[in-house]
Amino acid sequence: MPVYRYKLSVDGRDHLFHDVSGLETSYEVIEHRDGSGTTHLVPGQRRTATVSLRRGSADGYQALCDWIDTIGLNTVDRKDVTVSLLNGPRTPAVSWTVTDAFPSTLTSLVHGDGADRPVIGELVLRSPLVVPRFGA
Repeated sequence: MPVYRYKLSVDGRDHLFHDVSGLETSYEVIEHRDGSGTTHLVPGQRRTATVSLRRGSADGYQALCDWIDTIGLNTVDRKDVTVSLLNGPRTPAVSWTVTDAFPSTLTSLVHGDGADRPVIGELVLRSPLVVPRFGA
């Protein structure tokens, strides 16, 4: 039986994944050199987040397909979603709110890690903001 460590909550439906990366907020760094030759580093614009969820349970796969199918010419159904790290009894230890997210990649079902059932290869979400919530 596969071990799912992360839960993605979208529209009240939970999707389980084994691995997640990109749960971070980062900023561009701008080098400003003044007249005396001194370099100052100042923060620039916030970078968009690329959150990758890998090896997910196939339960709810169609809902994720329907979401990525909303992408059209300059339109997409953006959603606030939650990614949670699960502890032993599958309760959230820490969560991240991924704001205005939309799927940019959904890898079709593959057989994973010797399990008898198929898994989602990868779901990639793009978002302008990721906010951690400890003790969620």
